[in-house]
Amino acid sequence: MSNFKPKLFLSLLIILIPIYVNAYTLNELISLANKSYPVLQEQKLSVGAEKERYKASLDPYYPTLDFSLGYTNYLHSRLNRELDDKNFYSGALSLGYTLFNEKRAPAKNIKKYTFMIQENIYKGIEKDLAKTIKDLYFKILAERKILESRLDTLSSAKRSLDLATAKKDVGIARLSEVYQATVRYENAKLNIIVTQNMIKKLLYELSSLIDRDINENEIEGELTTASIPLSQENLEQIALERREEIIKEKLALKSIEEERKIVKSEFYPTAQTYLTYKRSDGSFIPPPSKEETRLDLVLNWNIFSGLGKFHNLKASDFDISAKKRRIEEVVRNIRLEVKKVLADFDTATEQIKASEALLRSAKQNFEQAFEEYRIGKGDILSLIQSEIDFANAKEDFIRAILNQNLAKNLLERAVGIISFEELK
Repeated sequence: MSNFKPKLFLSLLIILIPIYVNAYTLNELISLANKSYPVLQEQKLSVGAEKERYKASLDPYYPTLDFSLGYTNYLHSRLNRELDDKNFYSGALSLGYTLFNEKRAPAKNIKKYTFMIQENIYKGIEKDLAKTIKDLYFKILAERKILESRLDTLSSAKRSLDLATAKKDVGIARLSEVYQATVRYENAKLNIIVTQNMIKKLLYELSSLIDRDINENEIEGELTTASIPLSQENLEQIALERREEIIKEKLALKSIEEERKIVKSEFYPTAQTYLTYKRSDGSFIPPPSKEETRLDLVLNWNIFSGLGKFHNLKASDFDISAKKRRIEEVVRNIRLEVKKVLADFDTATEQIKASEALLRSAKQNFEQAFEEYRIGKGDILSLIQSEIDFANAKEDFIRAILNQNLAKNLLERAVGIISFEELK
C-alpha cells in the first residue's frame, strides 16, 4: 500500500505531461506557420535569387582574363606544293580592366535595391501571416469561451425546464409552459452544436497554415482584454518607419535615381586597359621572335548620336518627381489607416465596458425572473426571455473582447510590426 501512492502519482504525471507539452502558444503557432507556409517559402527563394543577381552585378569591378587559341589551314598551299605556309597557329592571353565606367555603380545599386525590395516583400508576407494566425488564435479562444457560456446556458435552460415540469406535475403550471421551456432547452443544445462546428472549422484553417493537425485543447491561452502601450503620434511614426509600402516606395525611388545616373553616364567616356601576350607562327611552338606583349589603353567617348540621351535624362527627372508624389500619398494613407484602426480599438474598448455593464444587469434580471417563476409570481415567457438576454449578454461580452484583440492585431499590422512586444 505504501508503494501504491507514488506509482499512482507517477502514472498521473505521465498522463498529464503530454497535455502541457503539446499545448501551443501564440508565438509557437506563428513560428510553425513561418516554416511551412508555401507562399512565404516561395518568396524566401525569390529573395535568394535576387541576392545572387546582386552578387553577379559586382563582376564589372573585377579584371577580365581571356585566353584564345587558333589554327588556320590554307587550302591553296595544299594545292601548290611550292608554298610552305600550309598551317598557321596562334595563341593569346589577355588581361583587361575597366578604369572608368559611370554605369558600373548605379547598375550594381539597382540590383541591390531590387534585392532589398524582395526582402521587404518577404517581411510583408511574414507579417500578414502572423496577423492571420493571431486572428485565428483569438477567434478559437473566443469560440471556446462562447462554448463554455452556451454549456452554462444549457444548464440554466435545463433548470428552467425541470422547474416547469415539476410545477406542472403538482398542477400549478400548464403543459404549454413545459413545451416553451423544452423549446428553449433544445435551442440551447443547437447553439452548442453550431459553436462546436465553428471551432472545428477554425482549427482546420489553423492546421492548414501550420501543416499539422491540432485540437482545441492544444491551444494554450485565455481570452483577455488588450491594451495599446503607445500614443497615436508614436504609432504613426513607427508605421512610417516600418510599413512595407513606404519602404518599397523609397527603395523604388532610389532605384529610379540610379537609373538616372545610368542615363547620365551616356555623356561620359569609358576607359579600359588591356595587357596582352600573343604568339603566332606556322609551327605549333613558335620561336621567341614570334612573341608579342602589348599594353593597350582604350578610351571611348560618344560625342553625339542624336538628342535621345537629353530627352531620356529629362524623363528620369519626371519619374523621380512622380515617385516622390507617390510616396507622399503612401504616407497620407498610412497615417489615415493608423488613425482609423486606433479608433476601432477605442470603440471596441468602450463596447467592452458597455457589454460588461449589460451582462451584470442581465444576470440580475435572470436570477430575479427565475425566483419569481419559482414562487409563482412570474410567468415562463419572462423567464425564458431573461434567460435569452443573459445568454446573449455573456456572448456579447466575449465578442467585445474578441473584437478588441482583433483590432489590436490589425493595428499592429497597420504599424508594420508583428507584436508590440518587439518594440520593448
